[in-house]
Amino acid sequence: MTLKDLRIRGWRPNFGDVFLIMVVLLLAGVLKYHFSRATSDDLAWILRPLAFAVEKLTDLSFHRESGAGYISNDGLIIIAPVCAGVNFLIAVLLTGAGTVIMTPSSFGQKCLRLALVLVSAYLFTLMVNTLRIILAIELYRMDIYGDWLTAERMHRVAGILLYFPALLWYGLVFQRLFSGKHSSPIIACCLFWYLGLSLGVPLLTGSFQNSGIRFYEHGFTLVIICGLTAGGYHWLTGGWGEEEKVMPCKRSASFWCLKLTAGPAKSGVGKTATSSSGPFPKG
Repeated sequence: MTLKDLRIRGWRPNFGDVFLIMVVLLLAGVLKYHFSRATSDDLAWILRPLAFAVEKLTDLSFHRESGAGYISNDGLIIIAPVCAGVNFLIAVLLTGAGTVIMTPSSFGQKCLRLALVLVSAYLFTLMVNTLRIILAIELYRMDIYGDWLTAERMHRVAGILLYFPALLWYGLVFQRLFSGKHSSPIIACCLFWYLGLSLGVPLLTGSFQNSGIRFYEHGFTLVIICGLTAGGYHWLTGGWGEEEKVMPCKRSASFWCLKLTAGPAKSGVGKTATSSSGPFPKG
């Protein structure tokens, strides 16, 4: 998508937009730098509420152990720095901020909306990560593993299946909330930030070498699942146009979350938008 395309959509970047973009990217860079070097004690601002939420929703109790994280009383489950979900937080923040900045409005309105994005991104990350940890605990307890289907692989797949659709849903909701419509750029935005943080950054920094062959397996799994999710959205909406349309026969209950952003029907056609390294390797 070119700058001309963005202007046609109603966004003409000005000095205020450039300033906000620089601030958001700086914040994302600081968070990424902090996460890549942080200990469990440094990440208490997100690990502590995660442990509290998991305690309230399960039969587990956790205690803090300095340098390790939050460990269940039976010693079998640990909420470690790799479980913090900071990379997901960054992806959510960048997706929401991009929607705000590219939506025509005053500088003051964009600043207020960015504050809303910052708070909602943190709370949304806590919610999604709590669900991911609970899901990981339940999968860990299942007796379904063998030589090929390992607990690590199942953990990875389950995380991606939760993270990327959640990021997509968040982006669609905010796009609908601020711009009043849904369009294909938000899909590209989610893919760009998710894959960029998961694969691009480790490749650029060289940290992928610490994971060896597991990084390539992770990357292959990531691309396949994200591609299938984006393809499912394409099939559901019937195209990548600026405002996609969904034929009733293509609606599926598996995409119920995307329907929350749907507008009113028109001319008989409904509108809709649609511990291991985990889904986000640290680096």
